[in-house]
Amino acid sequence: MRIRLIFVVVLLSVLFFAFASSAAAQSTYQKGVLFGLSSDPGQFFLGGHIDLKELTNKISFRPGVEVGAGDGLFLTSLNGEAVYYPKGKEHDWLPYAGGGPALVGQLFHGGHGDSKVGGGFNFTGGIQERKGLFVEIKIGAWDSPRFKAGIGWTWTR
Repeated sequence: MRIRLIFVVVLLSVLFFAFASSAAAQSTYQKGVLFGLSSDPGQFFLGGHIDLKELTNKISFRPGVEVGAGDGLFLTSLNGEAVYYPKGKEHDWLPYAGGGPALVGQLFHGGHGDSKVGGGFNFTGGIQERKGLFVEIKIGAWDSPRFKAGIGWTWTR
């Protein structure tokens, strides 16, 4: 069961980024990396995203993946978030807010529970410096971690 769960999560991650990269190949986009802490479950997490630029005037599609470990659990989340930048891209610091669905894989350590794949939803918000530094929080529903706080860096391709 655990091998199948890991295989499904890795396969979905590869497919997710393959489709996102092919969609982004037609224009300039930003990549980002992120690390931080989550609660419920209490974990350290690492992640990455691709900002595929504007869907509409100030809304961007930003798919990403996050991997967390701790609290007897290994968690992988594939996120499909839309992010709104209310002030435009001309300021040094840009606030943003958004959200979207998530596919969450949970693998428990040491037989403390059943591993599973489930759905979640994330509400996200943060502030990003034009040069790349950003700070972000997420509030999750269903199988997503309830709260995440992280810091990261973006760069343009």
